[in-house]
Amino acid sequence: MIGEFEDDVRLVLGKLTPQTLAAAVGLLGVPGAVRGFGIVKERNYERSRSLRERYRAELAGKIV
Repeated sequence: MIGEFEDDVRLVLGKLTPQTLAAAVGLLGVPGAVRGFGIVKERNYERSRSLRERYRAELAGKIV
């Protein structure tokens, strides 16, 4: 997850504008939803993946 977060920070830094601010804040907040230990953390991580991809697509300018 650390590598993914680093990738997300790089994406945000390259795409940050007033129009992308909400998606940027949302994307960088996704790891905060991944809580717990063991299988609980794995389940929360899997649930967060679609949200992460949605925010990444918004930042990349793709229609979501």
